[in-house]
Amino acid sequence: MADDPNEVTMWSESVFEGLFLVLRKSKNESKIKLALRELISKGYKKPFIVEKVRAELGDSGAAIVERVLSGGSVPKGGDAKGGDAASRAAAQAKKYTRKRAGASVYRKRATAQAASGGFMGWLRGLFTRD
Repeated sequence: MADDPNEVTMWSESVFEGLFLVLRKSKNESKIKLALRELISKGYKKPFIVEKVRAELGDSGAAIVERVLSGGSVPKGGDAKGGDAASRAAAQAKKYTRKRAGASVYRKRATAQAASGGFMGWLRGLFTRD
């Protein structure tokens, strides 16, 4: 492995995929460090790891890896896929809209049940699904 830094074994590719997954989803610092430690122990150089992450996730993911490799910590709220505040705000608005739509369905069902059966009908409407 130490002979050719560009040689990628199946195990190392799996570790890279795990690193990409952690960077995309949770950004769990201990898991990132564990994956980086494993790759470095296999003989990969830090610049090669950073460039591989940059190719897969862009500059934002590479910045997180560089920061962790230099002894820093994972930034809070950063997006490894290169997203910005506007895209995160749009995702939050979409999530809020879905929650409101779901609450509206429950409210309508409870109102219909209340009209037909009083308090118990209203209560039943909250906890039953048609």
